[in-house]
Amino acid sequence: VRSLLAIRDREHLVCDQPALQSTIGLRNPYVDPLSLLQVELLARKRELPEDHPDLEAIDRVLGTTVSGIALGLRNTG
Repeated sequence: VRSLLAIRDREHLVCDQPALQSTIGLRNPYVDPLSLLQVELLARKRELPEDHPDLEAIDRVLGTTVSGIALGLRNTG
């Protein structure tokens, strides 16, 4: 991020696009927790053996987070 800001000679990302800033500001409180949940679920999934009974449940929840993030991005873009 620092390199991009330096290249663009800016202090903040998308500072020249107030509509996009607003959209991101509205979306992130909803999408960020889903992203964090995805990271945690992926870490747990990687720790389990391939035949572990919890893998199916983890995959279902991961699918739900993917859908939620996709909807959040589409509805605020």
